[in-house]
Amino acid sequence: MATLFYASASFILVGLTLQITIAENIAFYAHTASDGSYPEGKVLKFSNVLLNDGNGYKPGSGIFTAPVSGVYQFTAHACNSAEKYMVIAIMKGTQQIAVSTGSGDGSICNSVTTIAKVRKHENVYIVSAWYDSHMFSNDHRWPSFMGFLLYKI
Repeated sequence: MATLFYASASFILVGLTLQITIAENIAFYAHTASDGSYPEGKVLKFSNVLLNDGNGYKPGSGIFTAPVSGVYQFTAHACNSAEKYMVIAIMKGTQQIAVSTGSGDGSICNSVTTIAKVRKHENVYIVSAWYDSHMFSNDHRWPSFMGFLLYKI
């Protein structure tokens, strides 16, 4: 898997300066087939990695570590078990930067999306945000976590 990092070059053409910048390819998408009870604060791990350009996402820990400083978009998706709640939060370090709502009415899915400035080597991950969350997964419901670099800062 190739990783493309920002490169910059300048050329002088008869008194004109041309700046060429190539953006980094940083994006990940992972899902899980795991379901069950998740106490508040437990990190959700999405072990089935479908995309990991830039190698920032670690499925063993469920944590994305930013390879470069930038503004990123993150989305998480989860479904609750019937008559239970599943509330998730997107965390940046120890700071909650987005939280979903949950429902106890049947098996309902919810998503949460946010945009955040993330420094190089800073961690972003998903946690259960309710003391008694119950996640549901099957062939048609894939709890997932994704993110990508919008632009470098």
